[in-house]
Amino acid sequence: MLSVAGALTVLALASLAPEPCPTTIQKYFFTIVSTLNGFNDSKNHPDQPWPIMRVNRCSLVTIRLENQDASQAHGLAVALYANSGVVAGPGQNAEVNFVANRTGEFKVTCTIPCSIHPSMLNGYVYVS
Repeated sequence: MLSVAGALTVLALASLAPEPCPTTIQKYFFTIVSTLNGFNDSKNHPDQPWPIMRVNRCSLVTIRLENQDASQAHGLAVALYANSGVVAGPGQNAEVNFVANRTGEFKVTCTIPCSIHPSMLNGYVYVS
């Protein structure tokens, strides 16, 4: 017989397991432009999620980080799907790719502390 703690552990582990996808039904491609105004001008969207990307579950998602900042590197991470993220040096590009196999809201952030960093912490991928 499972104790209450054991049952809760089993439930927690089950909820962390990826939801199986029978097939990848759609492909989504997003470009995030990083400048001194943040991710896709996020500096001008204070106190609200920005940028926002919406995808269907079981879709293949590619997010391209296009760093147009000539003076500093920027990073891009997606909670759960690309936790360690990618880094694009000044004038460079990088990509994250994943299958969106879980529904929910997944935070998109910059992984490099920089002069515009506080404006690059409030993006989201919404998977429905």
